[in-house]
Amino acid sequence: MSIATIRLVILYLLSILSISISIASPLQTKRATLLSVYHDAVLYNSDIAVAKADFEAKQEATPQAMAGLLPQINVGGSLESSRVNIRQPD
Repeated sequence: MSIATIRLVILYLLSILSISISIASPLQTKRATLLSVYHDAVLYNSDIAVAKADFEAKQEATPQAMAGLLPQINVGGSLESSRVNIRQPD
């Protein structure tokens, strides 16, 4: 879903919510502002959440692809211990 599609979805939701608020406002004691309606639309819309996650995943694809070009550092090591008991004949 492109950014233009997300903007259209947000505008569509805002228009629906503003119509429903204007109809229901005499019944409600709490008035909704345009900012609160926008916030709720962004917060609770699954299409916007999916588009945002898709956008973030595509943004991360380039750094992941470039990671193979970075230098690699490998470190290794070992530790050994031995003990020898020598008995001399009595």
